[in-house]
Amino acid sequence: MGLTWNDLLGIDHGYNVAKECRDHFLCKGFSYNLSSAWASGKFANGPLEPSPGSCFYERAVQVPAEFNGCPRKLGFAAFPGYVDAGSDVLQVNTTAAMEACNVEARCQGFDERGALKASLSLNSTDEPGRCLYVKMPAGFVAISDVDRSDDGIGSKRFPGDLRAAAAYCRAEPLCRGFNSDGWVKKGGSPDTIAIGACFYIKVPQAGSCPRIAGYVEAADVDHAGDDLGSLGVSAPASCRTEVGCAGFNSHGFAKADATFNREAPEVCFYTRTPAGTPKPIPT
Repeated sequence: MGLTWNDLLGIDHGYNVAKECRDHFLCKGFSYNLSSAWASGKFANGPLEPSPGSCFYERAVQVPAEFNGCPRKLGFAAFPGYVDAGSDVLQVNTTAAMEACNVEARCQGFDERGALKASLSLNSTDEPGRCLYVKMPAGFVAISDVDRSDDGIGSKRFPGDLRAAAAYCRAEPLCRGFNSDGWVKKGGSPDTIAIGACFYIKVPQAGSCPRIAGYVEAADVDHAGDDLGSLGVSAPASCRTEVGCAGFNSHGFAKADATFNREAPEVCFYTRTPAGTPKPIPT
């Protein structure tokens, strides 16, 4: 069996694809062809299809960031196991970092120690307990270590000014996202690895998606892979009681990860809010 679609461009080296897939949170597994010794990383783990001579290796489900020592921060994307070496704007009390970053115009994120960052270059670390929080401009979702190849809108770029890039992208119907270098893009699904970069996916207005208590709705986006099963019409109630459930789509598929990683016209995605997150049962 194999998976012949959803390639993550940049992970196709064969001999080290397993390590690269482990090191990149967007990678859900890889296909390996026994005769050609060729491997391709994937940002989805199914559905599988017949592929003679190929094997598919599914990555073990990772614990979502909110259950991995990085509490959710409203308006910020949490990246456990990442640090930023420099570009500190200010050092504040850890409990005041989120509020301070929202007030400070130059701040693009902060770490769990309260260091506010003027720019971000994400670096993975084995040091336990490290969390990096990336500011998400209103209407966008940030994903680390990926980018959208090509698909630029002319020569439009806003270097070092994410607010300007976000403002332009909100007002431009053709824009579906932008990267941390300030390039605005017509494509909103990341398709290549870019270590140390962030890609900001534009979240369409959710006017066409019915509201469901305990969830935040988003239109025309989805999360490929990380399925917990098809729950159908019971998805809202079932996801609330399942510790590992981060959200679900309008097809009723519950997800262990609620990070948008693909465009999906006419699909609604529901992300469970922290208030709707059940506490693990004590053992």
